Amino acid sequence: VKVPQPGGKIAGDYNELEAVACASGTECWAAGFADVSGVDQNELLRFNGKKWSSAKAPQPGSTSDPNELYGVTCASKSSCWAVGYFSTPSSAENQALRFNGKKWSSVTVPQPAGMASVINYLYGVTCYSTSDCMAVGEAGANIFEAGGEALRFNGKKWSQTKPAEKGDGEALFSAACTARSSCWSVGSYDHFEAPFFFTFYNLAERLKGHKWTAHSTPQPGTHGAFGGSSLNALACPSASDCWAVGDYSRKSGNVNEALRWNGKKWSTK
Repeated sequence: VKVPQPGGKIAGDYNELEAVACASGTECWAAGFADVSGVDQNELLRFNGKKWSSAKAPQPGSTSDPNELYGVTCASKSSCWAVGYFSTPSSAENQALRFNGKKWSSVTVPQPAGMASVINYLYGVTCYSTSDCMAVGEAGANIFEAGGEALRFNGKKWSQTKPAEKGDGEALFSAACTARSSCWSVGSYDHFEAPFFFTFYNLAERLKGHKWTAHSTPQPGTHGAFGGSSLNALACPSASDCWAVGDYSRKSGNVNEALRWNGKKWSTK
């Protein structure tokens, strides 16, 4: 399907869409970023049932520093969220944009790792209702030492929750909620292994009430330099039926993986 290219279409230009969400068959949003004058800038595209068009996207960071969106969700036609990060000269900060049915605006969100020489990245967002949303990502000194982050929206403001800690570094890439205060999030964690490499492992965490708990998952990937397994996206039709997809490494290269939650455990069946 033909879509706009905000960053242009000549040699050296690029446009990258990372996520899509639909409030109905005639109301969809796609989020990502595009190269504008040599700098990544947020891009938002809207589908009205007939065609895609560019929408004006706020740029919370400086126009000389990257602004990138990685997740989008819609609880209704007049209530959507897009999340990602923007860079400053000293750090990377979470960003959240809100659509109220007429325009997108930037909303203040917590920065779990602080705002000096650190990273705060949001990768995914989901809403159970207009007043109950979850955004996930990673925050810390760097990507190998970061911990997962999970921010919750209660209809008025975003606040931090505390994901379960596992491994040397942890990142949450996607989330899904099947009820208020009942959510899953997936991603990866890593372990440093001699002599000088990391191995990545599938990560699945569940929120019940106010507590996140890490659950056991299959780990099909081989160990080795930056090898292993990672879960990148998640969907839950119900509390006892979820799919998580990603990839894992083997000697011949990376291959697709899909894990299923049956209400009791995660498996490859």
